[in-house]
Amino acid sequence: MLPQIRRKTFTANEYHRMVEAGILGEDDHLELIRGEIIHKAAIGSCHAACVDKLTQLFLTNLTGTVIFAPKESSIRISGLDDLKNKPLVSVNRGYSYGPKFDNYQGLNKDYSRDEIMQVKKLAEQHTDVAVASEEPFKFFSKRLGFADKFKVVYVLSEEPSYVAFSKAKGEKCKILAEKFGRTLSRLKKEGVIQKIEDKYFK
Repeated sequence: MLPQIRRKTFTANEYHRMVEAGILGEDDHLELIRGEIIHKAAIGSCHAACVDKLTQLFLTNLTGTVIFAPKESSIRISGLDDLKNKPLVSVNRGYSYGPKFDNYQGLNKDYSRDEIMQVKKLAEQHTDVAVASEEPFKFFSKRLGFADKFKVVYVLSEEPSYVAFSKAKGEKCKILAEKFGRTLSRLKKEGVIQKIEDKYFK
C-alpha cells in the first residue's frame, strides 16, 4: 500500500509573506492557483506572438484596484495611513488586493462575500469605503441602480488588461489572435468598445 501524500495549501497572504521573506523570488515564475504554488509554463513563440499583439491593442487599457466612497463623502485618501483606525473599509473575504494592502496593519475591515454585497453596504452607508477591482464594482453598481452614487478616492494599483489564448491550440492560436486583433481594432474605430464601456460601467 502506497503512503498517502498530504498536500499543504497556502493562502494569498501566506504566499505574499514567502515572497517578502525571500523564500520565493519575484522572478521564480510561480503563481498561486487554488492554494497550490505552481510553476508557470515557459512562454513559447505562439504565446509570445499573442502577447505582443494584444499588448499593442490593450496598451492603454488598465484595470485597477481602487477605493470607492459615496460621492457626498468628505473622505480624502492619499495613502493607506489615511485609513488607519478610522473608516470602516469593505473588502471581499478571501480576496487579495496585493501585499501592500493585505499586510497593512490597523485597518478596520468589514468582510463581504462579493462585489454585490460591497456595493449594497456602501450604498446603505454600512461601510465608509470599499476596496475593489474597478470594472466589476462599477458594473454591479450600475446593475443595482447606484451608477452615479460612488467616486474613486484612491488607486491602490493599476495593471494592464490582457486576453490570453491557449497554447494547446498551437498555430491556431496565432490565427485566432490575429483575427481577434483585427476585430477588436475595428470595434474600437467604430466606437463599439466605448458604447460597451458606457453601457456597463457608467
